[in-house]
Amino acid sequence: DQYLGAAEFKRGVLRELRERGFEIELALDDDEAICAMYHDEDLPALYVHSGYYVAPPSAGGPSAAPAGR
Repeated sequence: DQYLGAAEFKRGVLRELRERGFEIELALDDDEAICAMYHDEDLPALYVHSGYYVAPPSAGGPSAAPAGR
């Protein structure tokens, strides 16, 4: 099986970039688990909320458009 999860794929890319001489200073990601992986690799990382991992709002929920629009 050659499938890698997103965190392991990105860990491999990070290591390859470092081996090639790149000095990575900061990572940004919309997945908190991947940010944790970057921290494990001694790389500062910022979580950027994208909404991708959040369930869509229900009809009439707080983010629903006001009536008449």
